Amino acid sequence: MALLGFSRSILGWFNRQRWGVFVSGRSEAGETVTFETVMRIGTAYACVRKVAEGVSCLPFTMVSVGEGGVSKPAPDHPLADLLGDMPNADQSAQQYWELVCLQLLLRGNHYALKLRTGGRLVALEPLPPHPVTSCRRTSTGAREFVVTSGARVGVYSEEDVFFVPGFGEDPDCGMSVIQAGANVFGRMISLEKHQSKLLAKGVRPNMVMTTPGALTPDQRKMAQENIINPFVGSDNAGGMMLLENGFKVEPVTMTNADAQLMEQANMGVVEICRLIGVPPWMIGHSEGSSNWGTGLEQQFRAFGMLTLRPITYRIIGEIRRQLMSRDERRKFRPVFKLEALYEGDMLTQRRVDEIDVRSGVRPVNEIRADRGLPPIEGGDVARMQAQMVPIVIDPTQGGGDAA
Repeated sequence: MALLGFSRSILGWFNRQRWGVFVSGRSEAGETVTFETVMRIGTAYACVRKVAEGVSCLPFTMVSVGEGGVSKPAPDHPLADLLGDMPNADQSAQQYWELVCLQLLLRGNHYALKLRTGGRLVALEPLPPHPVTSCRRTSTGAREFVVTSGARVGVYSEEDVFFVPGFGEDPDCGMSVIQAGANVFGRMISLEKHQSKLLAKGVRPNMVMTTPGALTPDQRKMAQENIINPFVGSDNAGGMMLLENGFKVEPVTMTNADAQLMEQANMGVVEICRLIGVPPWMIGHSEGSSNWGTGLEQQFRAFGMLTLRPITYRIIGEIRRQLMSRDERRKFRPVFKLEALYEGDMLTQRRVDEIDVRSGVRPVNEIRADRGLPPIEGGDVARMQAQMVPIVIDPTQGGGDAA
């Protein structure tokens, strides 16, 4: 066991060195890429927010699994209230799941301290993100978590911490989107800085000023103060420049159009959307996307199935593994109701409800409960139409042989 623990520690160290834990680093564009600088990029902020809010708005519930795999809501299970209503005293369930998704995407991991009363789990208190909180292996191969700053400084066993690792090959440290897309984010930061500086200079192309002869130091100082400085900045744009003694202003050949900065910015938007898994149209970038309702609807369904569902499944797996006993896992399942994303308009939903009732999928009282209406007598029994009869031809009625 000691050898196993040592091997896992070496594997974790190797993976972290290989992937480069991007708490703070520089991209190939020369820009520092951190959580804070990435969240200042409008595209990254919008994408992360769409994913985090999308997951947080999914109703969470516990269901009991009966004979034949039939499941029904289990609102009395302790986790139904803890994870579906108020995980801790400072956060609602929506705020907590937003935090979990935000950290999984941009930090790579989520850590929360399990608070217990009399042995019963009563709250999940978020711990500071990596690297303030880090995971390591003991000599027996068990995980332990080290918190180096904040109110919860100390070393905790894996029984005390709810740990959700992000995507990656290291089971003790997930790979964040910042790590994977450091160069993409670095280019976007550099482009935004360039555009900001261009605006600060009055949205003018770079220019050079020429003279027929060399200037003395005093003449250079006078030109800088009286000709150049008064026309720099957006507040000074549009003014009239007076030139004399052979001074000429000529634009630099390399302009923004030549550099195709707009194309690079558009490409950066698409790359960030690709990294995080959000269709560009969802953040207002409709270039190259279908504007027809069915096209957007299919992209939205793909967003739910290919982006939100994997995150919820990752969270559900850790809830089952860390917060539920073996006996509980056999009888109960945690569920994020993804179908809540696909509710249609009122008329469409009414038609779906009618089909469910007529086909015996749902009883009437279940539909009425969704509408906030009181139950009716006999409405708890599923029913279906009785007009369906076998297609059999009676030969005594002259209809030929029986089918």
